Formats: sequence, structure tokens, C-alpha cells
Amino acid sequence: MIDITTIQTYPVPPKVSVLTETNSQLTVENSRLKRTLMISGVVAIGIITYFIIKRNYEYKSREKNQIKGY
Repeated sequence: MIDITTIQTYPVPPKVSVLTETNSQLTVENSRLKRTLMISGVVAIGIITYFIIKRNYEYKSREKNQIKGY
């Protein structure tokens, strides 16, 4: 049996429909921003890791050359 008290018989006010549309647009925009931030974070971590490994390799190489007497 259908409860007729829960059925909306009047149209949705224009303000509510505008808010709903704006909410869906913002949801899409937020997901794009999250994706952009995630990609930027991964790239930044990769660059930092690269420079740390490079500096560590140069330090070990310099240390090895000092031990050999070069």
C-alpha cells in the first residue's frame, strides 16, 4: 500500500532545484581538484625521492673515492 502523505504533490521550489544543480556541479569540480592534488602530490614525492637518492649516491661515491685516495 502506498502512503500518500510521503508523495510530493506540489512542484519543487526553484531555489531547491538551483541548489541541487549547483551541488552536483561542485561535486564534479571537487573530484577534479582532488584528482589534481593527488597527481601533484605523487609527482612532488617522486621528485623529492629522486633528489634524495641522487644526493645519497653522490655522497657514497665521494666517500668511496676518498677511501681509495683519489
